Amino acid sequence: MKLAIFLTFAFAFHAIAESKAQKITLSARNISLREAMKEIQKQQGYSFLFRGDDIADTRVDVQLIEVDFADAMRQILDKRGLDWSLEDGIVTIMAKSLPRSDQFASPHSLPQLQRTITGQVTDEQGSLLAGVTVTVKGTPVAVTTDDSGHYQVAIPTNGNTLVFTMVGFETLERSIVDQTVIDVSMSASISDLDEVVVVGYGTQRKGDLTGSISSVTAKELGDRVATDLGSLLQGKVPGLDVSQGAIRVRGVTTLNNSNPLIIVDGIWGGAYNPNNVERIEVLKDASSTAIYGARGANGVILITTKSGHPGQLNVTANVFNGLNFFPKKWDLLNASQYVDFASDAVLNSGGTLPENLTNPESRIDVTDWQDEMYKTGHQVEVNLGFSGGTEKGIYALFAGYRHNDGIMLGSEASNNFFLQGKNEFRLTKWFKGGLNLSIDYGRFKSGWVFGSEIYQGLPYIPVYDPDNSNGLGYGDSNTQLDGTNSSNAVAFANFHQNDRNYINVQPALWAEVSPIKGLVYRFQASAGINYGEGSQWNPDYVMGGGVQSFTSKLIKGSSYALSPLIENTLTYATVLQNHEFSIMAGNTWQNLGSNGGLEAVGSLYDNYNVKNLLYATTAQITQHTYNKWAYLSYFGRLNYQLNNKYLFTVNMRADGSPKFAPVNRWGYFPSVAVGWKMHEEEWFKQLAIFDQFKLRASWGRSGNDAIGDFMYLSKVWNNNVVYPLGVNGDRATGATVITNSAGDIKWETTESVSAGLDVVLLKGKLSATAEYFDKDTRDILFSVPRPPSMGYGGNNDSGDPVVNAASVNNTGLEFNVGYQDQVNAFRYDISANYTYVHNKVVSLGAGQPYMYSSDYAGGGSQAYARTDIGYSIGYFYGFQADGIFMNQEELDVANQLAQSKGQAYFQGSETRPGDVRYKDLDGDGVIS
Repeated sequence: MKLAIFLTFAFAFHAIAESKAQKITLSARNISLREAMKEIQKQQGYSFLFRGDDIADTRVDVQLIEVDFADAMRQILDKRGLDWSLEDGIVTIMAKSLPRSDQFASPHSLPQLQRTITGQVTDEQGSLLAGVTVTVKGTPVAVTTDDSGHYQVAIPTNGNTLVFTMVGFETLERSIVDQTVIDVSMSASISDLDEVVVVGYGTQRKGDLTGSISSVTAKELGDRVATDLGSLLQGKVPGLDVSQGAIRVRGVTTLNNSNPLIIVDGIWGGAYNPNNVERIEVLKDASSTAIYGARGANGVILITTKSGHPGQLNVTANVFNGLNFFPKKWDLLNASQYVDFASDAVLNSGGTLPENLTNPESRIDVTDWQDEMYKTGHQVEVNLGFSGGTEKGIYALFAGYRHNDGIMLGSEASNNFFLQGKNEFRLTKWFKGGLNLSIDYGRFKSGWVFGSEIYQGLPYIPVYDPDNSNGLGYGDSNTQLDGTNSSNAVAFANFHQNDRNYINVQPALWAEVSPIKGLVYRFQASAGINYGEGSQWNPDYVMGGGVQSFTSKLIKGSSYALSPLIENTLTYATVLQNHEFSIMAGNTWQNLGSNGGLEAVGSLYDNYNVKNLLYATTAQITQHTYNKWAYLSYFGRLNYQLNNKYLFTVNMRADGSPKFAPVNRWGYFPSVAVGWKMHEEEWFKQLAIFDQFKLRASWGRSGNDAIGDFMYLSKVWNNNVVYPLGVNGDRATGATVITNSAGDIKWETTESVSAGLDVVLLKGKLSATAEYFDKDTRDILFSVPRPPSMGYGGNNDSGDPVVNAASVNNTGLEFNVGYQDQVNAFRYDISANYTYVHNKVVSLGAGQPYMYSSDYAGGGSQAYARTDIGYSIGYFYGFQADGIFMNQEELDVANQLAQSKGQAYFQGSETRPGDVRYKDLDGDGVIS
């Protein structure tokens, strides 16, 4: 809920009223009530809350000399028809009203009453609102809504407008004509400086933030249909990059896993339905992420899902039905054009035309491979929600189903089921607890999809060829007859069958105890229970004239994991006059109690209808894994605020990781942040322009241990390892070291500096943020390649040891601007953001570039990205085209120049006119 409240000093602490015995002296004329209360706050220490802008701006004359607090309040407010109350150190000033809507002011103090109006007040989501002040405009008549949001008000003869006010909501007016029932829905206040945002292990007022945190609410997400977090956040958060499902916060900072930590309702990696998201916080700088230590180096995303609210049962339903299709076909060569093109290529290279390129029937279009492969997919999503509760407890139950077909034959068809329950119970004023449960189940089916084969498929080759027994009745091409062995994309999509299922169950039990004011102990125990299984199947077939040969095979695998997590936090918050403190300490323990997997392979099947490992000619267990590890962490945070102007935050976390040897197991991650609310300075207020003008800066350090288990130990392999011994070379079973130990590896650390400016104008309508950041990642954990001649490696292990071998720097700028307003019932919000990130590798192992490669069907690989000192991580690497060799003369000139520099050819002996010409970037006369 957004809180548009006028707090002179938020969350104030007080002992008891009698302890504030200081007398009040104040003399002023024609000042606003807000200014008067601010002066009293300086003398007495209380905070003041005004129910409505009109009350805060009321003009008053004040003449107080050595007056008690209560007398001072009466003298100021009584003559204005206002009342006040004191609770938990906050003085609330409101229009005079009686306790509840069934009681009214004395008839002696009111104009003559004419009739009665009743109604109910809700928020934008339909939740009932208790405590809303309902005033008859221009009169002292006012009541408040009860726990069910109902009110009943007697209307004086001169009353013609009802005014609805409540902290955190826009003031609403309704004209009175001849109605007897007026129901209203109140909108959250435009101003969001007092919005409460989620931070690590707690919450904080948005206006008091010192770190870089971006918030996105359900209202801002709108009605977009999203299947993942990236789709929800794309374009919404400055500094956040979403590409092909991957999320990056302020660039890529490591050569390992760069994914941010995702926490759902306090559960690490918790399951959720995107349709049930209430709000998302993205923690971007070290000041906000350091509290998560090792897990926060790449940023942290906190997801809060929807909860119930006090009131009657609220039922929601959302149904989406759509179609997926390929918008436009590629304009490809027809059969005759392809034959001409392929013939020219063969002849220009000095070859002989294959048989099918000379056959007139090859110029007849037989197959449009795009029509054969692309299809219309169906997308369905259904979400149901049930929520409600009372002041003692709230509940919410959400269920969802999603089905999605791909647009290509063989692409994945998915079915997802979600079930989520959230319950919260307040048993006493000092104890509350809750139970959350989320279940996520998915089924997926797909074939093999080779997008390139769609565009490389020969237009004169049929999809089906009954005479091709090796290809099980599918059409085929081969190099001898066609000059190429382009695959039949339809055959691959149908031959290969991939199925996988999973279920994730995540229960969480939590409790909060507040034995004394300001002190809160929170305990949360959760667990991740995961199980998945999958299978892959293909029959015996040969395609591409024998180039692509597959043996019938069934691969079945399963995996499981149980990961309990226990967290304890103790928080104390208090206010001592102009000093506001919040201190938090806690610890987490996570034990991946057991996780593992099993994989078995069966080959050579006689009966394709019985896909069972027991019916394979050969079958074996190819993989059986079991892992066990645990994390232990301690953390703390101090927030301090002086005079509601100067902000100071310190975080500290210590993580113990099983990924390192005992001597390097613990990592320590501090952070410091400061902020200055310049708009609270008296000299700055004279500008009368800004609602907020806040400067902030931060420094911090976080860690990363995203490597395999036990990399600090040597790996020994003893399966089928034999040694010839003796004169006769008798074979003896033994073992071999495939990877040497790296016992000195330590934490990878990211150090970040950030500075930002937050500005709000026009009573909260216009907001802007600008921020600069500089992130240095040092001691990056990286596998440095070793020469094969050293004899390491085996069992799918490269044998390359992990070392702290690289460092990377990211610098950047972020800008965000937004404007929001409401015209009658029409509410709109416009925002834009821009991010610039410069990524540079500072050091890299022994200084050798690292190449990335991608495997293609049929074997082989092609390097496409490279990481090198002075460049970005994974930049595209390859030849730069420089036109085309238009004729033989142009090619001869290039070769002659190469020969003058001691090279045989400029590009190669097979280069012909019509081939692409590449740039000689190093000037050595040859393309290499």
